[in-house]
Amino acid sequence: MMRILDRLEDTPAQVVTGTGETIIQTRLAVALFGDQTHFTGLARSIIYRWFTDPNERTIYLIVRFWSIPISPSLCWCSPPPPARRTTTNSGCSR
Repeated sequence: MMRILDRLEDTPAQVVTGTGETIIQTRLAVALFGDQTHFTGLARSIIYRWFTDPNERTIYLIVRFWSIPISPSLCWCSPPPPARRTTTNSGCSR
């Protein structure tokens, strides 16, 4: 894994455990997300920080604001499309 990260000099990448602890980051990942490896205790987990530190959610709000979805149905924050009406054999709609 370390060899792969060493070759990703021009790509933001990081290795994160299943509990949300960042093990290592590339230089560009640090520039984009900030240094995620300096936390101690429970704060090592991004999941814990998401719920306890409002600043952790800031980057996602900025990305959402700058993102322009191609279609509203592709945007994760848009409501699902309305259900389609079906007809029975008699032709009456439900």
